[in-house]
Amino acid sequence: GCFWCGAYMYVLFDDMGVDARLDLGVKNPLLVASWFGDASKIVYRQGKGNPRVGVLPRKGDVGRMFFSHIEMYNGDDWVKDIGRRKAKFGGGNTGGGTGIHGVHITERPLSNVQFIANWISPYYSKLKEKDAK
Repeated sequence: GCFWCGAYMYVLFDDMGVDARLDLGVKNPLLVASWFGDASKIVYRQGKGNPRVGVLPRKGDVGRMFFSHIEMYNGDDWVKDIGRRKAKFGGGNTGGGTGIHGVHITERPLSNVQFIANWISPYYSKLKEKDAK
């Protein structure tokens, strides 16, 4: 099945001109698990920190919460967020503390965040390399 939050994430990337399936290689972007199946993309794992030394979560990376929910990291300083134990994420099909489901930016406790994967920054790095040639 399709998760509303996964569909929203697909649309966000599409609005940036990035096809998550074709450009990033996410097998089925409508399924939350598809965004986190490639271990080489994981930059944060709850309880274990960062498995990729030197690569910190950045704005535009995707976070998995509650086993079946995905949102986009919207913070500016991951080190500061770790210290505060919370970070801003934007997503669809979330109440955002309002009690009304929709599209919201929410400050999430990091205890809710299971994984963060960085698909977008490596993609843009490849584009820059291609443009430099």
